[in-house]
Amino acid sequence: MNFPMVYTTAYRWTGTGDVGEEQVAGNEPIRVSGPMVSGNFDPEHLFVATAEVCLANTFFFFASNSRLDVAAYRSSTEGTLEKAPEGGFRFKEVVIRPVISVEQQAMERAERLLEKAHRFCLVARSLCCPVLVEPTFLPT
Repeated sequence: MNFPMVYTTAYRWTGTGDVGEEQVAGNEPIRVSGPMVSGNFDPEHLFVATAEVCLANTFFFFASNSRLDVAAYRSSTEGTLEKAPEGGFRFKEVVIRPVISVEQQAMERAERLLEKAHRFCLVARSLCCPVLVEPTFLPT
């Protein structure tokens, strides 16, 4: 990898309300719009999902490097939006709740790797709001 790395996206307005299409690196575009418009992705949900996916990807990077056998991984994430004192809105916090299944003897190692993933997660490190992780570990 060469640094700095540059990531590009492209947005195209559809001509209707606040509905548009967002395209990433030649992939099929996704429909985007303002919050809570059925059938479209909104920036608020994408913001929260980005933190969730980044933690999972970072965890699997470290798990793979340490040869941790993960039987299952799922998560849910909640981002809390608040009114900002200076006006407008901002995210107060993002809470990621992963549920990770590993063999009983690997649970402590999985916990350490998740903590490391949280520290190194690019998105969590880049956000202005706290990103909290509340894991559950299940034996396989």
